[in-house]
Amino acid sequence: MDRFLQRQKSGRNVTAHQRHSEFKQWTHVSGGKLFCTVCNVVVNHERKSVVEKHRDSAKHQTKSKGEPSGSVPAKRQKTITSCNGVTSTSSAPNTISREARNELCKGLVAVFAACNIPLSKLDHPQFRNFLHKHVVNGGAVPKSRQLQKCYLQRELADKKDLVQKAIEGKPVAVICDEMSDDIGRLVLNVLVAPMEPDSDGKIKSYLLDTVFLPKTDHAQVSGAVITTLVNWKVKFQDVITFNTDNAAYMKKAFREVIKGVMPNCSHVTCLAHIMNLLGESFRKPFEQTNKYVKSANAIFWHAGARKARYIRYLKESDPEKTPKLAPNPVGTIWNCWYDAVEYHQENMDAFLGFIKAEVAHSKVPYCDTPIPGRPVCRYQNTN
Repeated sequence: MDRFLQRQKSGRNVTAHQRHSEFKQWTHVSGGKLFCTVCNVVVNHERKSVVEKHRDSAKHQTKSKGEPSGSVPAKRQKTITSCNGVTSTSSAPNTISREARNELCKGLVAVFAACNIPLSKLDHPQFRNFLHKHVVNGGAVPKSRQLQKCYLQRELADKKDLVQKAIEGKPVAVICDEMSDDIGRLVLNVLVAPMEPDSDGKIKSYLLDTVFLPKTDHAQVSGAVITTLVNWKVKFQDVITFNTDNAAYMKKAFREVIKGVMPNCSHVTCLAHIMNLLGESFRKPFEQTNKYVKSANAIFWHAGARKARYIRYLKESDPEKTPKLAPNPVGTIWNCWYDAVEYHQENMDAFLGFIKAEVAHSKVPYCDTPIPGRPVCRYQNTN
């Protein structure tokens, strides 16, 4: 009868050490927490059913089969307090394992986002093995899809709050740039830069939104800019600069729309775009030079054997000089055009000598009349 009158132990009165005495083969205690030695995770020790449920889980059974019978891993995870010599026999809160898991996942997503590392890298077997062996509670980290669903949105909300505080109540510059992606969509990037230096003495710009436009005109651009500023709660009177390229629709967007709703705003065109226009205007008068560098580049287009012969010819002509191919004269990058012109100016004699050698050793006879269905491609005599 006494055993019925004796007070039974409730879940909250059971310590991690007491629960460990029931499952000694695959658990250990550190810092008042019950760890699964096989899975390297914290297990809630207050309820026996929770421990048994973890023991019977597919994940635990799979990892248990990989361990030799009766053996335990050489390394056991410990808490910081136990490593410092502090022990605790009091029972942990009911949500201790969940909180530890959430903190680890949240910190992991924050680090990956800051370093611009895709979360899919977490699914690599080597990375999962590293988490399991060397990170406390690392075996509880879910796959990348669950991290994206549950934790990435929280990280985005936290970063959005930080950007909101950085631009709130400060004079800002709105920066817009339109481009096309790899499938031809029109993309408008809207950035904002507070006109006050941060703690490092630098002025940083923040990407507020990336808008896909159906077409590029002043109405679409101005509408996207105003909508973005409203969503981020940026006051129109705080916008003092509208920075864009020299495109006509950008000028019209500022002149007809933005200037009316943002009275303190001034339009500033991008200096890099202006420098590009200067480079284009300088290149246009040299028509013969343009034809020469384009023709020289076309000779080596999809001709790997000819490139090898040209490098060998340069080595034989001047052994002391390092041979290299001519730069590609990209029309949209005028620095490349200048580099190509400078290269051909320095290697004019060697290039003409190579052309003569190619004509002399060519197996294709010279033909004045074009052959139907074949492109006309012949070398002219330079003598």
